[in-house]
Amino acid sequence: MSIEMRIRQLRKEKGLSQEELAEEVGVSRQAVSKWESNQSTPDLLRIIKLSEYFNVTTDYLLKGTEASNQKDEPLNIGKILLIGSTFLLLVGLFTTIAGWYDKQTANAILGGVIIQMVGGSAYFMAIYVFKSTAPYLLKWFNFLLSSFIPLAMVVSYGVSQFVTPYPVDIYTGLPFTFTYLIIGLISFIIIKKRKKV
Repeated sequence: MSIEMRIRQLRKEKGLSQEELAEEVGVSRQAVSKWESNQSTPDLLRIIKLSEYFNVTTDYLLKGTEASNQKDEPLNIGKILLIGSTFLLLVGLFTTIAGWYDKQTANAILGGVIIQMVGGSAYFMAIYVFKSTAPYLLKWFNFLLSSFIPLAMVVSYGVSQFVTPYPVDIYTGLPFTFTYLIIGLISFIIIKKRKKV
């Protein structure tokens, strides 16, 4: 396997786009594309940065003679936390909706809100403690999951002076849907732009 194939394989194993890898090692996306298509080779400084980022030796990158020296534990824990955070945010959302539908009291939604808070904490631990990189679509999806209940409560209070964790009629449903779509679109654009910077 050649150096360009090893770089491409390591990038894909980590779930990164060429742009994300370029950002991590301080080059343009075109430079990474040229590396992976064997049009150019990374300089020594970039080889060192790549080896540190992927937790492999420079010998592995250059010659492929050494097995990958990846530190499995932090990488696996980070990925597990990223996946688990999305799962917890989703479960928390459904638990909140089910609790409100069943009893329509603030105590009924407390469990779901706590589950979502744990999911958010797991996400930030994965990013900041275990240095995992979340794909931008996962970041966006997690944002949408975590903003659903607060936004529904604000819109329902603004429209009907009655707080609910989801739209309960057409009068709260239409403003909520419009606001949620606008916020979803704006957040998608912001997250996508931050990925390119």
